[in-house]
Parts: sequence; C-alpha cells; structure tokens
Amino acid sequence: MPLRLSALALAALFAVTPADIRISAADPPQELPRKGVPYDPQACTVKVGRWEGNEGGDGSGTVVARTAEKALVLTNHHVAPTATAVYSVARGDKTYKAAWVAAAAAPDLGLLAVPADLPAARIAAKDPAAGTRVRHWGKSTGPQVGKVTGVTLFAKAHALAGAYASEAGDSGAGLFDDAGFLVGVHWGRNVNDETRHAVRVADVRAFLKQNAKGFPDLIAALE
Repeated sequence: MPLRLSALALAALFAVTPADIRISAADPPQELPRKGVPYDPQACTVKVGRWEGNEGGDGSGTVVARTAEKALVLTNHHVAPTATAVYSVARGDKTYKAAWVAAAAAPDLGLLAVPADLPAARIAAKDPAAGTRVRHWGKSTGPQVGKVTGVTLFAKAHALAGAYASEAGDSGAGLFDDAGFLVGVHWGRNVNDETRHAVRVADVRAFLKQNAKGFPDLIAALE
C-alpha cells in the first residue's frame, strides 16, 4: 500500500506544490532507442504523487508508451484510483503534472499521462517462469533484486508471487527480467509469509489494450 502523507509533506518531498508542477518548454526530447533494444529499466521507472483534499500519498510507476508529446505511465489502481485527485510524476530531477487516464480495481492497475517524451519500457509477451530473476527500483535507492516463485491466488486474484524486497511507496513499480522487459507490476505483500505479489503481465497487456488507445505503437506491439 502507498505511504500516506500530508499534502504538505508530499509537496516537500517533490519540492513543489500541485500548482507549481510545470513542464519546461525547453525540456529536450529523450534519445530514441535502437530498434529491438530496450531501455535500461531504471530509466523507465518514475515516482507517482497524489493529492486529494488535505491528504496525499506516493507510489511508483513505469513509462510504458511514448509519443513526441506525451508519455503513458503504468501504476497501481490504489496509487492512482480516480480522476478527482491531483497527480504528479517525477523522474530524475524533473516533476510533471500528470493526467489520470484509467484505472481498474481488478487487477489493480492505473494509467497516467504526462506531457513529456520519456523512455518507455518494453512489455514481455508472457509471465516469467518460476526462478526468473527480477529487479525493481520503486522508491528504493538501488535495484531490489529477487526472483519469481510462481503464480498464486491472493486476495481473490491470480498474481505473480516473488521473493524480493519492497517498502512503502514501491506499489506500482515494474518488475523487470534480465533482458529489461516488464514482466509484472508490484502491488503488495502477504504479511503472513512476506511473499511479494505483482500483477501478471497477461493482465497488464489486457488492461493496456483496453485503455491505451492514444498510443498506436503500443497497441500494435501488444497484438
């Protein structure tokens, strides 16, 4: 679950208030990758902030699509549940105001769009096998490395199970294999045995097919 913070504390974290979030017209476009070569996953990982009323929270996300004018960020539903909140996306030393696109409580996925051309991850075609090494960055200062242990039924949903570290604010972080492909989206842990759980890539692909209509290159890649 995302860490609950006051609006003042979250603003201090990002060194902005909701009204201060701007994208500079001078932001240079990101270098495009060579065809068939995925970005380093860390370059695709962002931090997501949310303000609603007097409360705020934060989580993580992954850029999954891009055009010359905007980028699409995948996170959890419980990080970006509704269009009524104010959202921000931070990458490196830049913070952008984000627009809510869509969310689904099952399988706990949400989408935000930002007015920036950011590096985008490539999405795996199928779930990783048990034993696959995975990494995520989330809020952490360095990559958290672990492995997939299988697929399990948790909270009435089939989820990817894993053995890797996570902390408050990592909700929505992408899990990546050693080839740099997104293989899941972290969403929580079982407090009884400390198993981590992530949204399966099959559910990620289905959610994006339904909700990423403004990104034809992504839709084509998912077919």
